[in-house]
Amino acid sequence: MPHRPTALFDPKIIFVQDKAKDYPLYEELRESFPRADFEVFEGRHDAIPALMEQDPKNFLNAKRDFLILAFRASNPIEPNRNKDASDFMFKGISQGCLFACAYCYTNLHKMHSHKVAPLTLWANIDELLETLVKHQRDHEDRIINDLFYDNDRANLTYDFACNSDPIWEGNFFSSTKKAIEAIAKMDHGYGICTTKATEVDYLLDLDHNNMMTIEITLSPAFVVKKFEIFTGGLAERISAINKLKDAGYNVGITFAPIILRDRWMEEYIELFNYIDEHLTEKAKENLKGDAFFYSHRMELPEKIPMFKKAFDVLYNSKKHPIELKPKEGGVYQYRNLKQPMEWFERNLKKYLPYFTLRYIHG
Repeated sequence: MPHRPTALFDPKIIFVQDKAKDYPLYEELRESFPRADFEVFEGRHDAIPALMEQDPKNFLNAKRDFLILAFRASNPIEPNRNKDASDFMFKGISQGCLFACAYCYTNLHKMHSHKVAPLTLWANIDELLETLVKHQRDHEDRIINDLFYDNDRANLTYDFACNSDPIWEGNFFSSTKKAIEAIAKMDHGYGICTTKATEVDYLLDLDHNNMMTIEITLSPAFVVKKFEIFTGGLAERISAINKLKDAGYNVGITFAPIILRDRWMEEYIELFNYIDEHLTEKAKENLKGDAFFYSHRMELPEKIPMFKKAFDVLYNSKKHPIELKPKEGGVYQYRNLKQPMEWFERNLKKYLPYFTLRYIHG
């Protein structure tokens, strides 16, 4: 059954790497998007001439109008340096995102070569999932040892959303469904997805075998409006949490990015109250999640000039005297986060006492 295009994603051109034509996903796309032009190219998927020549002003249109279908030759599994989040990252579904969040590092990665940042979908998803299954089996000795000493660490955890939003993509492609079903069949594999998606109905009847956590990212209305383009609103995101919990998924909330500005804590208290009012009692059970303060990549305003006004919010030193400290790779982080972290954790515990904050990062 073909997937439906929407106003947010209805590709006019699908760039297909020559070797990607040999995989079922190619035919799936032809059926799902019959009005699209399919342009076959040779060579690197991150050096497509037509995309290298795009005007950066077409950034938003490119998210909707273009798609890249390519073959992934490299290993899709990498150790996660943030061991609090997961053991490994699985990058075998896609690269990039159909959403257009101004602060997102996935856009910058793609725009190092192209002038815009459409999604790249991996055609050989079945082979990449076989690599995932084999990886879990190869680590069974470690898992069995952990099971003996600590039952809570009896599974290898894989982050499926480290460089994309596969939950939203699953409305258009079969790859996300396949990944969840693959995890469900493993003896000691566990999947984690962080998403801003609100349309999750296709997930509700999947046999996920309770081996999947889906964390919805929530932010105050200001952040959603200014920075999170194409994403759903707060009400829709909380509705998605309630639906997923009813369907038996482990659900969570990620608070990110926390942007320090005037009244920022007041806005989060308003957010906490809204969450408490609209979550079902079932969704509140065993609710966990994470929090991340904003990190800025200096290249982004230059690469995506349409977001300059949004980024100016972060640099108005008279109104928002928060210093950013430089980090490797042109990444800037807030200085002196001790007090903001304490305020956030204290109010989170006060207004959402049933929520377990696994970790908070600056």
